[in-house]
Amino acid sequence: RQAMGVSYGILDGWDVGLSRTNSRKGYELHTKYIALRQEDEMPVSLGGYVSMDVFRDFDVENQISGNFMLLLSRLWMERWATMLSMSYHTGTNHNSRVLIDFDDGDGPVPVQDTRGTLVMGLGSQVWLGKRKKWSFDAEYLLPIPDVGTPNMFYYRGGDADPNGSKIGAWSLGGSY
Repeated sequence: RQAMGVSYGILDGWDVGLSRTNSRKGYELHTKYIALRQEDEMPVSLGGYVSMDVFRDFDVENQISGNFMLLLSRLWMERWATMLSMSYHTGTNHNSRVLIDFDDGDGPVPVQDTRGTLVMGLGSQVWLGKRKKWSFDAEYLLPIPDVGTPNMFYYRGGDADPNGSKIGAWSLGGSY
């Protein structure tokens, strides 16, 4: 996925931005506000992020979706940062050809999934070297299942594939 964007600081701790990605020909309009800052003698930083995505690709269901995030972060020992996030994303299934087999003998049938996804995330970054230009980054995201029964879309098929992976998503990376 490639993305390009621009953000502008409106006030201290508040910025707005617009980005464009080649994934599904998407645009994102977002705003972020950091209400509490660790550097202001607080033990943690607390903020929020809200965005709206619009996808122009021809084969996309749920072309408009929203994202709402609460962010809690802390800097430890001047070189290690961690962040806990709780987020809700609306209309997250953009696949226009979702098929589910309800085990009623009719085989897989097309369905429309307009539900959102609740996600808990944990990220960490460790800066390397004296000038803190390089860093090692790690992130883990865990979708939280809804309480609907049957839960057909949870974790690669949900009740339709109870043996599907339930590990969430993770990433490792580096920054300069």
